[in-house]
Amino acid sequence: MVDPSAQTTHMPEAHPAPCSGCEAQRLSPLACGSCGKLSEPETHPSPFQLFGFAPTWTVCPAELRKRLMRITRLTHPDLHAEHDSSQAQLAEHHTAQLNEAYRLLLDDVERTEWLIEYLGGPPASKGVPQDLLMEVMEWNETLDDVEHAGEAAASSALATLDAELQTRKHQVLQGLRTLLDPLPEPNSPVLTQIREQLDVLRYLVRILERTKALQTA
Repeated sequence: MVDPSAQTTHMPEAHPAPCSGCEAQRLSPLACGSCGKLSEPETHPSPFQLFGFAPTWTVCPAELRKRLMRITRLTHPDLHAEHDSSQAQLAEHHTAQLNEAYRLLLDDVERTEWLIEYLGGPPASKGVPQDLLMEVMEWNETLDDVEHAGEAAASSALATLDAELQTRKHQVLQGLRTLLDPLPEPNSPVLTQIREQLDVLRYLVRILERTKALQTA
């Protein structure tokens, strides 16, 4: 989920083309809020375009949720159940697209991954980056020890590790925000640094997931 400290109260708009039916300005390329007409874009809209936003790293969950609700009211399959089968299928497809895009935009890792690809950055690293390898091994060893420790010792070790990982994750997210807000130019050399930070974030998220699983076991 989006780091609370990295939220903004406004996301940049990117207005889609006017409705082909009534010529009103659409909120999303999927449907017109004025006449209710569903559209089938000629090209595949990006996750940001589906919501009428320009690409940005810093997102506002509340604003994104509000936009999701507004567009879903236009594309929900129940609203088109009495129409011909093609419109009903289009409504189902659009709603699924919106939900998938919503999940991606709220996920710090997946949103950053999409932006790196969009800006022409380098692909993901294969395996654990060398400068991170020792830390990952130490974190996993701590968790291995926790699985065989007594309840009190395990609880203390997990709390300490969780606090360390959360602090590190926050620092990485702040670093990504600095590098990606505003977005760098396409093919910028800084995208290599962004990719390196994203690789770190991915491993932090994985270790935190394992830590959480042990805490709730």
